[in-house]
Amino acid sequence: MRILHIADIHIKAVEYGRDILDQLYKFISKEGVDTVVVAGDIFHDKTIAYGRQIDQVIKFISELCARCSHVIIIPGGHDTDLEMSHCWMQSLKLLRVD
Repeated sequence: MRILHIADIHIKAVEYGRDILDQLYKFISKEGVDTVVVAGDIFHDKTIAYGRQIDQVIKFISELCARCSHVIIIPGGHDTDLEMSHCWMQSLKLLRVD
């Protein structure tokens, strides 16, 4: 089993690091990563998330789910203090994220 650990992604409300994320997705596919562990701070802002930012986070997680068997998310301080944290955390259940 191949496990990849990433942390501190800090996705902002604007189009964010597309080439870096594309490189990450290619690496996951090329290396045959089975499980990705995202350890906190997916969001950049700590207190409020905008609709577009939530959409980008969900897209990021969806891309991970499409490429590996398991995605485990350990929310960080920026992810749990948000006014809208319940919205994106509920979507994790739909994406089969642990």
